[in-house]
Amino acid sequence: MVHDKEAFSRRICLTLFINQLLLDLNNCDAGVRIGDTLYNSMTYADDITLFSTNIQDLQKIIDVCVAYSKQMEFGVEKSKCMIVGKCSLYQYPKWRLGDNCLCNEESLNKLGNVFNRGGNNASHVTNKLTQYRQSFYGLGNAGMLYPGATPDVQAYLYQCICQPTLTYDLECMSSTAIQMRRLESVQG
Repeated sequence: MVHDKEAFSRRICLTLFINQLLLDLNNCDAGVRIGDTLYNSMTYADDITLFSTNIQDLQKIIDVCVAYSKQMEFGVEKSKCMIVGKCSLYQYPKWRLGDNCLCNEESLNKLGNVFNRGGNNASHVTNKLTQYRQSFYGLGNAGMLYPGATPDVQAYLYQCICQPTLTYDLECMSSTAIQMRRLESVQG
């Protein structure tokens, strides 16, 4: 339990530490406008995701982070870029984090959600299925596999561990009928 309190305290401290960065990003007129609200970043502890609808604005947001990075160090090896949707540009744009060029990726895993360039969640569903199988077979020694625990204990383990692993955060992503059938088939 102490470990959980320490991790929580660390996340709070990191969030407070980057609060000024979040304020700076909030004052930057670049990002994705939905109605009257401008969005350009999401954070969780020391992870930050930046987004924009055009190349120049994304670089502008990155530059805000570079200016802030004088106070802290960004992990360049963990910093990636991804264009979502069809790219009609002849050549992919290159963004810079200070003196370093950022990689363009085909897919990104952010807090367990897998986003891909095509804007669909096929990679996410595949990732969820892999995690589900790992959780199911990982419970083999706990009595999940034959001739294991009683059916009521197996059902409890399944409902508490396996099913949430499969279904967690799927409501945040749109799924095709084929993907839903894959999920239902594996669960069955």
